[in-house]
Amino acid sequence: MKRNVSIIGLGKRGSSIGLALSQKDHYHVVGNDIDSAMAKEASRRGAVHQTQWNLKKLVEDADIIALALPLNQVQETLSLISPVLPQDCVVIDTTVIKEVGRQWAEDHLTAGANYVGVFLSINPQYAQDMTQGVAGARADMFLDGNCCVVPAAACSTGAISKAIRLVEDLGSTSYFMDPVEFDGLSTAVNTVPALLVSAFIERVSSSPSWREMRRLSTDHLLHFSHPLALTPDAVALAAVEKRETVQYWIQQMMEELDSLSHSLQNEDVEGIASMVNSATDTRSLWLADWKLNLWEQTAEAELPKREGWLSRMLGVKWPRAR
Repeated sequence: MKRNVSIIGLGKRGSSIGLALSQKDHYHVVGNDIDSAMAKEASRRGAVHQTQWNLKKLVEDADIIALALPLNQVQETLSLISPVLPQDCVVIDTTVIKEVGRQWAEDHLTAGANYVGVFLSINPQYAQDMTQGVAGARADMFLDGNCCVVPAAACSTGAISKAIRLVEDLGSTSYFMDPVEFDGLSTAVNTVPALLVSAFIERVSSSPSWREMRRLSTDHLLHFSHPLALTPDAVALAAVEKRETVQYWIQQMMEELDSLSHSLQNEDVEGIASMVNSATDTRSLWLADWKLNLWEQTAEAELPKREGWLSRMLGVKWPRAR
């Protein structure tokens, strides 16, 4: 029996989900995007079997609704679709923080609708592909990746099974994580970089020399500033929602910059080289682990050490702490 999947948001992430699922015989994929040109392009590329501009009609027969939206659009979307959601449907939220999404789901979703937060890591071969929108979508975007699953407390086991099956059909492996813990870790590596880049660009571009600097910049600045391709309102909302975590990492960066400044004042070439070498080695190991999908062997974070009833029943692993 085919499952009806409705994707709201047909940018790079949503269209990649659609391209993968549209190739499976057991899915019928319908999509929606506020940008009609983007929806048309997604349909042309085969990311969806059809498009539907009316959100309520889009979801009224859906088994699974995938929200591939910026964080700042999720709450309003949940409130719009909630009155017509079918019994036992699954609403999958793919944003970079989960605790606030679970709260919005409790506030807006009607009884019988299930919220599951997921975070899909991308295929390492596309890690440096900065192409945005439908043009950047790939059917194997999430192949051999890890998907963090963060279900709402009231979510049924059947709904979680549906979400996990979808994740597996994207080519990813699922594991569970607590939403508070997930948000703390995700904020450090997803939200904070966008804020640091924004602060850097704001300060450098305000220099009287910026006109000349622009001409001398290489792909270093281009790759460094890539997080600015994200939706500004979504970055701001994620930062405010997790402001304590953001402030903690800002303080850590200030201490690191103070240490760098001290090394410069003391003409400590060896110390600066040691810092750069250490960061380079860490990056190389991170990229190697990403390529080989060795996260469980190298994870440093204190993650759950015990499989609970849910993971035993569904066959999904908790990441093992080192």
